[in-house]
Amino acid sequence: MDKQRFISLWKRCQSANGNGTDAEDAFAEVLARYSEPGRHYHTPKHIEHCLEQFDLVTKHLDDADSVEMAIWFHDLVFDVTSKDNEFNSAQRFVELASNSMDPEFKARVHALIMATAPPRVPKTNDEQYVLDIDLSSFGLPWEDFLRDSNAVRQECSQLSDGEFFPGQLAFLKSLIAREHFYFTEFFRSRIEITARENIELHLQNLREKGVV
Repeated sequence: MDKQRFISLWKRCQSANGNGTDAEDAFAEVLARYSEPGRHYHTPKHIEHCLEQFDLVTKHLDDADSVEMAIWFHDLVFDVTSKDNEFNSAQRFVELASNSMDPEFKARVHALIMATAPPRVPKTNDEQYVLDIDLSSFGLPWEDFLRDSNAVRQECSQLSDGEFFPGQLAFLKSLIAREHFYFTEFFRSRIEITARENIELHLQNLREKGVV
């Protein structure tokens, strides 16, 4: 993870007289969280991938700093047994920012993080891009997509196939059932076809293995 990039963003978003968490300390927590044992997909690599996608779309965003901040924090808290990871991640950002960042900015970042939680219905342009960035790995080449799928399964290794795959299957089918897999034309034109093909092939492989 690019420490200097995070620190520059954090300091850029802080006011001169605030008393929020120091940029170095904030980065230390972010890195520690994403490096926790048991993470296999929601790791620093996922954030790095998302930031690469973010860099491609900055000119399309209304508030690039809030989107970038949301990317850094959207999977900060990760507990496979919890349904509140996005909320807890958003809340932790607000706690670390404290009163050193503008209340409206903090609210925007909080909303952007929450947009990544089910039912994943974006209300703004920037929320659409955050969701597309988060799901952009579905449009990677097949070998990379398969690696990520296996990593997600490994994060839930305490669950049997019978416990894990029904929920995962419902999620994947909900994605390909949408009129558009991606919310923005930028991602639709680049990777929507690949994302759909990856999921269809993945589902076919699971059916052939008798998993679903």
